[in-house]
Amino acid sequence: MNNWLRHVGTELRTMLNTSKRSRRFHQWHGTLRQVEIDVLEARLLLTSDFGDAPDPLPGTGRGNYQTLAARNGPSHVINEGQTRLFLGAGVDGESASLPSANANGDDKFLPGGRDDEDGVLSMLDLQSTVGASPKITLQATNTMTGPAMLYGWIDFNQNGAFENSTERALIAVPVGAIAGRFTLTFPTTPAGSAGATYGCRHRCINVTGDFRRV
Repeated sequence: MNNWLRHVGTELRTMLNTSKRSRRFHQWHGTLRQVEIDVLEARLLLTSDFGDAPDPLPGTGRGNYQTLAARNGPSHVINEGQTRLFLGAGVDGESASLPSANANGDDKFLPGGRDDEDGVLSMLDLQSTVGASPKITLQATNTMTGPAMLYGWIDFNQNGAFENSTERALIAVPVGAIAGRFTLTFPTTPAGSAGATYGCRHRCINVTGDFRRV
């Protein structure tokens, strides 16, 4: 019996070593009828990373951002690229968008998760004065095959929307950047924008349209 088991083991190793390109291997040998082995590809259970700005009502407005998935809120699917293009130390996912009054819903992660709000290196960068151009420094990693762009928006007029012409900044993130520091210089803070705003959003995108947020 032991000899037979050793023989079967040898046959299986031979099949695996000589037929790796096939998903299914077949072998006939004496009393060993038919062996069928499914070789599974490396798979990653896909999840998504959502925003967490408040979204109490449909539409947009002061303190009201389209965050929920049902309202086409911002999100990206976390796939194998999560270890190659990201802001901060890494990315975690949620089963659904988690808007909250303090915009920290997705920091309340399950055991084993992580805080992914660490892309902005200094909270002091999030303060500005009327007439000044805010500068926000973020940490980004890009080990993809092509360059990436880091975008940022500040909702100066607090209307719940992000305007590219007056509220956006961008900077290139080259291939090979690992925990690099990149500073976004935003348009001048306009008059009438005094007060707190939840609207500070950042995105990192490569040439294939793979988004990473913070």
